[in-house]
Amino acid sequence: MTPQDKKEYTLYRLKEAYKSSQAKHIKQAYKELKTKYNQTPLKKWDSVPESVIGDFDHLRSLLIRCEQIERAHDLKRVKESERLCIKLERHKYAPELNKAHYIKVINKAHQLLQTIPAPQCTTIDEALNNLTGIQLKNLLLYV
Repeated sequence: MTPQDKKEYTLYRLKEAYKSSQAKHIKQAYKELKTKYNQTPLKKWDSVPESVIGDFDHLRSLLIRCEQIERAHDLKRVKESERLCIKLERHKYAPELNKAHYIKVINKAHQLLQTIPAPQCTTIDEALNNLTGIQLKNLLLYV
């Protein structure tokens, strides 16, 4: 199999995986992976064994990329929200005790939603990136 054939076969399998999925950000993930594969030089395609190309799970790689895109989208929504305030409680000599307080703001009234441990986090961005998927989805309910 020539490097060009390997590339075309990989793009074909990627397109088939794209057509079979109904994930939220699948179109963007497909475009990004297709661009990545198209920009890969043929010398690199030559070094990839045929067995790896045949056994590679393109649907899984698409879904992983979709989850990454969705998480970035959700983090952006939380950061830009006007109804959600994030305060970071920092301990200078014991950073493992740091906590992030998530507060809902309605007409200048504040209501504490969650207090989540944020060990070693010194900025609000680090505290947001430290959230698990479930915690992030719960915060999106108040955005």
